[in-house]
Amino acid sequence: MAENLKTESLTAGISTVPTLTSRHEWIDWDKKLRTQLTIAGYGDLLGRHKDQPPEGTTRTEIWHDKQERACAAVRSRLSDGIERNVEDIINLHALLDKIKVHLKPNANPAIQATWDKLEDLQLSNCDGVMDMAAQIRNADKEFQRFGIKFPEELWITKFCKALGSEYSQFIMNFLSARVIAHFDKNDKTDNTPRVSFDDLAFQAEAEEGRLKTYPAQASAFLSTIKTGKNVPQILDVDGDTCTLKVSWCAHCQKPYHQKFNCYVLHPEKKPKRDTRKRPRFDPQNKDIVSIPTAYSRR
Repeated sequence: MAENLKTESLTAGISTVPTLTSRHEWIDWDKKLRTQLTIAGYGDLLGRHKDQPPEGTTRTEIWHDKQERACAAVRSRLSDGIERNVEDIINLHALLDKIKVHLKPNANPAIQATWDKLEDLQLSNCDGVMDMAAQIRNADKEFQRFGIKFPEELWITKFCKALGSEYSQFIMNFLSARVIAHFDKNDKTDNTPRVSFDDLAFQAEAEEGRLKTYPAQASAFLSTIKTGKNVPQILDVDGDTCTLKVSWCAHCQKPYHQKFNCYVLHPEKKPKRDTRKRPRFDPQNKDIVSIPTAYSRR
């Protein structure tokens, strides 16, 4: 019963650890994985019980069972490419050591410098979208020069992150009909198109051009609709369409004012109309003004 509870705890806990797909993820992944193994009661396989007990005892059978469950759980958090390199190992300590040797970041200063530069990359520090894309491509070539091949999905994710919050709506729209990677590469029924780095960069450049015209469009449009204190806030301008945010009255359900100054709810606040008679201008002679009085001739 206790072992079943441990297995359930291991399965639940290990599912919170992200799948390890590349070298740069290894440090955080290893830390989270070891934490979940310890919480589930398998941490002893990395410490006092990492070595096999003497053969022929009950403890030996229990130790082997725990090793198999723990190794299977770890392999479930590995990408296909990494799992193939460790699929025959059934000792938890040896398994994590092999993953470490295979994926631990290289201490080569040139590689570290390239990675650090990539980590700090932001669109605000580049000469536009295409310059940022070029820097990512150059980093990929630099890593390949040292024999390190990262999947395209990593560069796509990095590119989207570096674009910043201003492009969040663009990214959401762009990914709504695409996937960064297919969950099951062998599933022939999934026809959803994959994102390519080049296509993402091209579309982001077009969005960059649209965003550059946005302030001018917004200012021009806003100047035509200013209404005293109730100036609408422009949320988005897209070609001939503008989305505005204006005040809304919850009482009369009408825009451009709120409950505290609603004339229906507070009629006393409604401006009084000026009923006084105004001078009438002679259309034939604009310099002559006719002012009706009580003494005017009939």
